[in-house]
Amino acid sequence: MATLSLKRSSTRLVELRQQKQKRVENRQQAVKWRRVRAYQRHLRKTYPAVFDPKAPKPLQLHIHQALAKVRPEGVGHKTVRLALAMWCRGPVYLRAVAEGGHRFNLAGMPAGTVSPEHQANARQRLAIIEAKRKQA
Repeated sequence: MATLSLKRSSTRLVELRQQKQKRVENRQQAVKWRRVRAYQRHLRKTYPAVFDPKAPKPLQLHIHQALAKVRPEGVGHKTVRLALAMWCRGPVYLRAVAEGGHRFNLAGMPAGTVSPEHQANARQRLAIIEAKRKQA
């Protein structure tokens, strides 16, 4: 009887530790995504020529390197990459890439063109997004 009670209490202790660890991880994730959203707001404010959700423009290739050089103090490399990934995977941006044309640097100046492969990839991603929306 006493062994059964010990097993239950140790099992419960393990469950409590796991729950606490999950809460800590959830808080860390929330903080991370708050930083990413704040950095996205910074990008829209600082570089409205290319990060305008109403008139998105395809970004120059490897723009993350340019952003890494001018990122505000306290903004990590991962935050820059996540913010860009969220922007570049969004349907608004994908539509701009699918249309083709010029790519733009942070100053809003042309910096190359969108390749046919990138256009096709953007169309494919848009089709997946639309299919998921129809299922929901």
